Amino acid sequence: MNRHILMVLFVFGALHPQASAETQEVAAMAMLEWNEVFLDAIKTQNSAPGLASRNLAILHIAIFDALNAREKKYRPVAFTGSSSLEPDSDFGTVCGAGRECALLLYPSERARFNRLFKRQEATAGDAFVAGVALGRLSAKAILRMRDDDGASRSVTYIPSDQVGQWRRTPPKFRPPELPHWAGVRPFALEGASQFRPPPPPAIDSAIYLEGWQDVKALGDRTSKSRTKDQAEVANFWSCFNYTATPAGHWNDIARKVIDPLRYDVVDLARCYALLNIAMADAGIAAWDCKYHYRFWRPIQAIPQADNDGNDWTEASKDWKSLLEAPPHPEYVSGHSAFTGAGEAVLKTVLGRDDVKFEASSDSVPGVIRRYESLSACAEEIGRSRIYGGIHFQWSNTEGLSLGRKVAAEVVERCCSRADVGAPKE
Repeated sequence: MNRHILMVLFVFGALHPQASAETQEVAAMAMLEWNEVFLDAIKTQNSAPGLASRNLAILHIAIFDALNAREKKYRPVAFTGSSSLEPDSDFGTVCGAGRECALLLYPSERARFNRLFKRQEATAGDAFVAGVALGRLSAKAILRMRDDDGASRSVTYIPSDQVGQWRRTPPKFRPPELPHWAGVRPFALEGASQFRPPPPPAIDSAIYLEGWQDVKALGDRTSKSRTKDQAEVANFWSCFNYTATPAGHWNDIARKVIDPLRYDVVDLARCYALLNIAMADAGIAAWDCKYHYRFWRPIQAIPQADNDGNDWTEASKDWKSLLEAPPHPEYVSGHSAFTGAGEAVLKTVLGRDDVKFEASSDSVPGVIRRYESLSACAEEIGRSRIYGGIHFQWSNTEGLSLGRKVAAEVVERCCSRADVGAPKE
C-alpha cells in the first residue's frame, strides 16, 4: 500500500490497527509522526545541536527497545524487560514510548504532544492501552540510564588570547556553547576522545595557508569568487537557530530514503536508533575535539593574520563571514561530524550509496535540493561551511572522518542480532 494512502487511512481511522493485516505499517507511521513532532519541539525550543542529538537518541532507543521487547530480535540498549503482547499492540507501544520521552525531555511542549497522542488514541483498538504501558516502561528505562549522563552539567570556559586560540567572535560575541559536552557520557563509544583527530595544521604550514586562502576567497560576505549556488548551499545547510539542527536534518533525510513499508517495524526502529545514537556520539566526540584544541575561526584568523606568524597570510581587517560564526571553537566541524555519522549509518542500513533523494531546509523554506547519492550530499554539506566562511576545509574533512568512525563503532556495538555473538566490551 502506498505510504501516503496508508497515512490518510491511519489518521482518519479507516485502518484499524487491531483488525488489519497492516498493523506493522501503522506502528511504523506512528513512529515517524513522533519523530516529526519531536523535531518540531527541537525547533521551537531552539535546542543546541548536541542536546538535540542526545534527545533524539533517547526517543528512538525507547521506541526500539519497546518494540524489540516482544520478540527479542536484537540486543536491547536500556530496557531488558520482556513482553507477551501481540503485534497489534505495537501501535500503542510506539505511542507510549514517544509520548513519555517527549513529555520529559520537552515538558513545555506538552500540548503539542498530547494532541498527537489523543489523535492516535482515537484510532486505536483494545491492545492500545497495554502497548502504551510497555512503551512507557521502555522510555523510563533509557531516561533513567541517561539521567546523570553529564548533559546538565555546567563548566566555566576560560578563553585564551594566544594566536590561534578561539575566543568569543563578532558580531554578537556570544558565550561558548556547550563547553561541558565533551564530558557527556557517550551512548556507545568508550569515551569522547576515542577517535579524537590529530591537531589542526600548524599556522605556519602550507596546509594552513591553503585552507586559509580557500575560506578567505569563498566565505567572505561580499565574495566575488563564491557562486550563487554556493551561497545557497551555505544557507541551506546552515542549521542554526530555531531549526531541527544537523541531526534533525539527517532524520528528515532518513524519512526520504528509508521506505518504512519495506521494513518490519522493529527493524525500522533499529534503523532510527542506530542513526541517532551515532549522531549523538559524533556530537560528543566533536565537542571533545573542539574544546581540546580550541582552534580559532576564520572570522578571527583572517582579520588578525598579520600577527599569526605565517609570512604568506595577509590580514583583511574588514573580512566578515557570510554566516555568523557559531559560538564554539572551529576544529572540528560539528556539522561535518553529524553528517559523517548520518551518512555512514544510512549507507549501512540501505546497503548502498547511490540513493536519489530530495532535501528541504528550515533555513531556506521553499528551496529543494536534489542528490544522486548520500556521499554527494555529505560532501556538499561539508563544503557548505567553507562557503559560509565559518570553517576551514581540514575541519570539514576531519569532521566527516570522525563521524564515519563513530558510526562504524555504533553499528558494531549497538542493537546487534540477539542470535549473534556478544558485541565487544
